[in-house]
Amino acid sequence: MMEKDKWIKLNNSPIVLAILQIQFELPEDYDVKNFLINEKIIKKELPFRRDDFSGNINLPSIPVVGISTAQISSAILGFSFINKDTQRMISISRNSFIYSSEAKYEGWEDYKKEGLKYFSLFSNILSSINLSRLSVRFVNKINLPVDDNLLNYFKITISAQEGAVKYPTNFFSLKFSNSIPDTKIATNVGLSLEERNHESLGYVFDIDVLDHEIRKYDLDIISESFDKLREIKNDIFFSCTTDKTISML
Repeated sequence: MMEKDKWIKLNNSPIVLAILQIQFELPEDYDVKNFLINEKIIKKELPFRRDDFSGNINLPSIPVVGISTAQISSAILGFSFINKDTQRMISISRNSFIYSSEAKYEGWEDYKKEGLKYFSLFSNILSSINLSRLSVRFVNKINLPVDDNLLNYFKITISAQEGAVKYPTNFFSLKFSNSIPDTKIATNVGLSLEERNHESLGYVFDIDVLDHEIRKYDLDIISESFDKLREIKNDIFFSCTTDKTISML
């Protein structure tokens, strides 16, 4: 029986981007076209494929005047598959597998289930390798009243002594990182004012939780690890926001 979620369910989720990422390292000579083995299955829901390239321009140490001697090379790093409204995407390469969504967030279990569904399609390819990192990232955007004190909504924000900033601020950002004691988990947190108009402030709260514990490509273990990272993400979100903010969501 699944444990009941202890977190408050928000009626109007502020999440505008959600990302699950698995990081690993395949050999440089690994043929990334092997990732296309399940292309037909993937395209049933994510019909648009994009080939992701890396490019290099090599110039000789002594160029010849009047002659183009630059050498341009490119290589396929991996592939991305995108749905029709361009809101959901998976990207896979020699060193990472990402599921991202800008669609309306309907809850953690549904979102994680969707990501694991795509990760499962590559179990046969990746089951023998070690994963170097898992991460869960959520970007939230919250519209706040333009003339109110940000500390009424967030318990941590950028500040200045009175009189130091003489004019209305159109943009600022604050970033910090933490390490979770006795684990290999780190967090990257960003708070920023991204948009200002006469009616509201577009405030972005970006939380990225990363686990550097080495583990196998086992979907049950990955699922449990994502749950753990999500717990930390939620703890940060609700610890940094005030009751006034939560009442708006």
